Amino acid sequence: MFRRTLKATALLATGVAVGLSLTPTGTSTPPTPRGIQSLVAADTSPTRLQPREARIVDVFKAVSKSVVFITSKSQQPAVFDTAALEHGSGSGFIWDKRGHIITNSHVISVGDRWTVTLADRKVYEAIKVGSYEATDTAILRLLNPPPPGRLRPIRLGNSGNLLVGMTALAIGNPFGLDHTLTVGVISALGRHMRAMNNRLITGVIQTDAAINPGNSGGPLLNSQGELIGINTAIVSPSGANTGIGFAVPVNTVRRVVHGILDKGKVARPGLNVSIFREDESRRIQRALRASGYRVQPGVLMVAIPKDSDLHRLGLKVTIVENNAVREIGDVIVGLGGHLVKTTADLYNAIDRFEVGEQVDLEYVRSGVRHQVKTTLQRIEEEADD
Repeated sequence: MFRRTLKATALLATGVAVGLSLTPTGTSTPPTPRGIQSLVAADTSPTRLQPREARIVDVFKAVSKSVVFITSKSQQPAVFDTAALEHGSGSGFIWDKRGHIITNSHVISVGDRWTVTLADRKVYEAIKVGSYEATDTAILRLLNPPPPGRLRPIRLGNSGNLLVGMTALAIGNPFGLDHTLTVGVISALGRHMRAMNNRLITGVIQTDAAINPGNSGGPLLNSQGELIGINTAIVSPSGANTGIGFAVPVNTVRRVVHGILDKGKVARPGLNVSIFREDESRRIQRALRASGYRVQPGVLMVAIPKDSDLHRLGLKVTIVENNAVREIGDVIVGLGGHLVKTTADLYNAIDRFEVGEQVDLEYVRSGVRHQVKTTLQRIEEEADD
């Protein structure tokens, strides 16, 4: 649950802790979100709101109805005179009128029973439908859910057209408190972080909207009240918010959720090759440079299946035997017009495209740069139990 980054600690934002503050930033005043009734009253209103304040208030009032509080528990042996032991808590949001709830995998990773508290404070038992630790995404389903008319699914946005500087709003239940709103901006795009299974989550959104323990699984929104990501982690030396929070982008979440609900599998675009881990790749390249070879920074391949498009194109793998490089293979240095120096760069580049799209792949062989066109293949992975 902890990862050292720049002498700080990356914390999964789940747990129990003390409130957040409303800290509006920026100066732009986009129109009030469509479909959300403005709270700005006439001149007789006891509280006069500026247009930007009114928009934020409207978004919070509307979207908070879609945000839920999740508690994880474990059934206890009979020797304990209690029904269940509470492990932790986090946030989530309503996905559809069938009662599906989306949250982070790490929010529900401990325990075998879950309760979900809706905005009206009614509590429901829930079961796990599936999860995908590679993107820290999980799905619960309410048992005996309320009528569909009482469920308010969140509106989905598009994380593919975000810009640094756009308004970002985070809603959650930090430290078990009632719905709390923080406001900031999108600080950076295309970040990457480690999931619980050590896989890279790519294309991550960075925001300075305060995210504290208990915000995990809650929504990150744009100024129109649309979901753009799931709040997942913070970087902090103390465990409290320091203005660096991360959210898994909604386009990734949408793909994962649809895959689990439709087939129990998650499909993603890929090259259908096996690559060296980042640390192994760096070690190999250092060893080659120490031996006098000129090695271009990039991604080394360890295996190319026969059904891979790169096998058809004749790309070569790097062969390592007894901790020594026996054969130097091709080094992937670019994909789809994006520079590739690390595995994170490669995953970030691939995630910009869809299955079946044709992209330019650049690689270096014996110091010579080559470019070919390859079709991204469908890679399916089983959802986690």
